[in-house]
Amino acid sequence: ISTAKIAFCSDNPLSYKAGDKTEWSYYKVVIPLHQLRTVNPSVSKVNSAEKYIQVVSVEGHEFWFMGFLMYDKAVSSLQEAMDSARELQP
Repeated sequence: ISTAKIAFCSDNPLSYKAGDKTEWSYYKVVIPLHQLRTVNPSVSKVNSAEKYIQVVSVEGHEFWFMGFLMYDKAVSSLQEAMDSARELQP
């Protein structure tokens, strides 16, 4: 999280087919803060220890993040960053 964008890179690469070969690539997401619509905390109904953060862009793209060491702080920081970016919009 910065004053301009949020960014994420997966811990492990994902595989995909390129012709007859299997290629590997890390999943990367970068979203400018002014492109965020909402940041929603979410908890699994089956296992309350599983906590997620849903980020929705102004175009309606959804991103789900999990595995935060400090979940509440992550939610708070994302919401604060999004709110600060909105205040800077003309």
